[in-house]
Amino acid sequence: MNSPEEYNLRFCRLAERFERCLASLILCLFTLLVLGQVACTYQPVKHFFVETLLWEGHPFQP
Repeated sequence: MNSPEEYNLRFCRLAERFERCLASLILCLFTLLVLGQVACTYQPVKHFFVETLLWEGHPFQP
């Protein structure tokens, strides 16, 4: 059977891995959000979204 010290050590290692993964996920999602906002400032991307909305039948109001 595992000793309490070994259990605590394994739990701390698992918590550290989980924390690193969660921080990495948050950083990646934030980066994607920023890139998406930057991409929407370019005219070809805006045109693509407007064109897609027109295909779906939404009225376009400039």
